[in-house]
Amino acid sequence: MGTSFIPALLAIEPEPSDLTVVITGLLLVFLILILLTLIITLQGKFFDSLEAKKKQTKSAPAPSAPAPAKPVNGGNVSAAAVLPAPGAVTPEIVAVIAAAVASMEQGAFTIRSIKPVSRAAQASGRKAWGQAGVQSNTAPF
Repeated sequence: MGTSFIPALLAIEPEPSDLTVVITGLLLVFLILILLTLIITLQGKFFDSLEAKKKQTKSAPAPSAPAPAKPVNGGNVSAAAVLPAPGAVTPEIVAVIAAAVASMEQGAFTIRSIKPVSRAAQASGRKAWGQAGVQSNTAPF
């Protein structure tokens, strides 16, 4: 009774042909490539929009400058005397540099001048700590 279906099942080819496997494989690969391209494109647009939002918030009007210092004891104090010029070395920076030199030298020292280094003056284009790292890692043993 149950043996009547066996010859009919054996007549059906159980494996697909080689052409069917190749066509299915190529279609699958190209569909996945198209899907990946769409995902990467959408991701790029998403991050570009986030960057544009950040630029808009940064370009928002800055708060007004603080009011100039009021004269002490009736003296005349100008805003230029209170606020250091851009790029100027403030007394706090001088104190930090003096403390660093004192901790390294362990003895008497004299700081003769402190000048900011311009980017054009740097030979390799690296910042000071980057240049120190390169010198440290490439020094002979």
